Amino acid sequence: MTAIDRDRARAAFKSYTDAYDATNPRIALKIEHTYHVAEACDAVARE
Repeated sequence: MTAIDRDRARAAFKSYTDAYDATNPRIALKIEHTYHVAEACDAVARE
């Protein structure tokens, strides 16, 4: 199985979200939510 390069994925996501106004609470919530989901997925996969 191929491992995910998490640093590369995080950088790609940041590059994508840089096009949006992260000072907008709705956008910030979506961005933060995505990071939390990724962390939860990682935890589940490790179990």
